[in-house]
Amino acid sequence: MFPIRTKKGKPAGELRGFFDFYVPVELEIVVKEGRNMYNPNLLGKSDPYLQFITYSQCDLGTKTERSTTCRYGGKTPNWKGQSIKMKLVDHAELKIVCWDD
Repeated sequence: MFPIRTKKGKPAGELRGFFDFYVPVELEIVVKEGRNMYNPNLLGKSDPYLQFITYSQCDLGTKTERSTTCRYGGKTPNWKGQSIKMKLVDHAELKIVCWDD
């Protein structure tokens, strides 16, 4: 039980509840390369980058990180082992999207 008080300090009831504490973890994603990727450009090569999106289970919001753009990556972009780090608490799903810059 948690006592509730008014601004003047008088008792105003009690609150029953509980707390859950989640230990944050750090997720490391190592981005290496892509193969047989679609090129949306009519002329020239695509400049792809990756976006990593996680969704909170407790409505704490989403976290988004992105890789660098692989200039002129075309169908075989190479990010050369780029490391992406994300601090997560209650995020259970990871969505990976590839975009053309």
